[in-house]
Amino acid sequence: MSNFSATMWFMTLDMTIGYEAVPMTARAKFFSASKCPLSYAFLGRIQ
Repeated sequence: MSNFSATMWFMTLDMTIGYEAVPMTARAKFFSASKCPLSYAFLGRIQ
């Protein structure tokens, strides 16, 4: 709990910026893919 103020600052920033995300096209999702242990992860929005 010593880093609680920094955590709250990050959570506030994340909640504020998260609403301004722009949807990606189906083709653009393949360029943002990340390899995960079981599959690939694709982003759905650009921030």
